[in-house]
Amino acid sequence: MKKLPSKSASLNPKEKKHAASAAPAQSSGLHLHTSTAVQKPAPAAYVMPPQLQAALNQVWQKSLPLLQQRVGVLDDALAATKAGQLNPELRAAAALEAHRLAGLLGTFGHPHGTDAARMFEIVFDSDAVLTPKLAESLSPALSTLHTIMSK
Repeated sequence: MKKLPSKSASLNPKEKKHAASAAPAQSSGLHLHTSTAVQKPAPAAYVMPPQLQAALNQVWQKSLPLLQQRVGVLDDALAATKAGQLNPELRAAAALEAHRLAGLLGTFGHPHGTDAARMFEIVFDSDAVLTPKLAESLSPALSTLHTIMSK
């Protein structure tokens, strides 16, 4: 039976050293990505054409009352959690509205709003016990959402 050359036979000395140090992790079933490749620069920021920006602004203004209503559900859920009175229906509504907000805010170019809404979604959609202390930790995220709604 013909023996095939090992994979390390085609590696330069630096790559062989790297492969040897990674071997224990690979044999344990872990797959570590420790590439030494040069990272590519970030792509240039997208500049939206003025007509598209104007149309998006119109849709934003039209959608704002609904978005504010959704943030209001998060306000109510947070207040109820702080008071120890969050019921399952409000919790489920808050998780759903947070999910919807996360998607819409991303669409409208508000990544910080998406992150803030996603925090609410994760918390309210989990099986975790929601304490007043946990609710208080969400206050900055709620402030972020209110700031976005006031723009």
